[in-house]
Amino acid sequence: MKISRIDANQFSVSISKIVLSFVLIITTGCVSISLIPATGFSQELDGLEIMRKVYLREVGDTVVGTVEMVLIGNDGGQRTRKMKMFTKRYDGLTKRIVFFLAPSDVRGTALLTYDYPSTEQEDEQWIYLPALHKTKRISAGSISGSFMGSDFSYGDMTRKALDSYSYQLIKEQQINQHAVWIIEAVPKNEETVNLYGYTKSLLIVRQDNFVIVRAVHWLKNKNMLKYNEVKKLEQIDGIWVPMEVHAKTVNNGKTVHQTLLINTDIELNIPVNDELFTKRRLEQGL
Repeated sequence: MKISRIDANQFSVSISKIVLSFVLIITTGCVSISLIPATGFSQELDGLEIMRKVYLREVGDTVVGTVEMVLIGNDGGQRTRKMKMFTKRYDGLTKRIVFFLAPSDVRGTALLTYDYPSTEQEDEQWIYLPALHKTKRISAGSISGSFMGSDFSYGDMTRKALDSYSYQLIKEQQINQHAVWIIEAVPKNEETVNLYGYTKSLLIVRQDNFVIVRAVHWLKNKNMLKYNEVKKLEQIDGIWVPMEVHAKTVNNGKTVHQTLLINTDIELNIPVNDELFTKRRLEQGL
């Protein structure tokens, strides 16, 4: 099977004719927010230490689940995709494969990601296009492109290296009866900005479980913002799992697109065969 490189932006346009960062808008009145003083153990943590705990929180050695992705256009029209996702962690390296099950125009499409823990090794992604019978490598320059026409980029499907950003704890608040930290994350260099397409991000982290429940991302060279929110969070076998995630893209204050991810049938720490995370299996499908 021939493997070649592809520009993710070009691919997302064509395919639309025929997916652990998740987050939403912080707007006045949409939630109950009040400023509280820093107290107790929260005073002992700075932005970097908080984000280190976010990265190190228990998420399971393996995760298997079904994902429904609803794409909502600016006219309110909706398109729904159904996916099966498998994730396995290997001493820092995370491998993830996503198979599209429906509708028929995207069935058989699959995305394989090797997510490395450090900037010393570039993350790797491949996408299989059944219509072309080809596996294509997602180039580093295309990581910021839209994933399957959604409000998530290919880069959003990876876990960004902790040491690529500077973190500042802005303040603490109560949001929906939960104490949270508000942290500003700024890329340390232009290379990271160019790779992921964000000039800075505002991250909302729950203090009781170190889950990022909201985020705002400023897009490079565009008067656009991306908002994400975990709408539903559940504990499965003692591990906090986002079950519903809403994302939207705003241009000059106007919503231009939205995406809703709904996770079901989540299983954690079950046996998952290593053979699943190969380009050969990417092409074979489920």
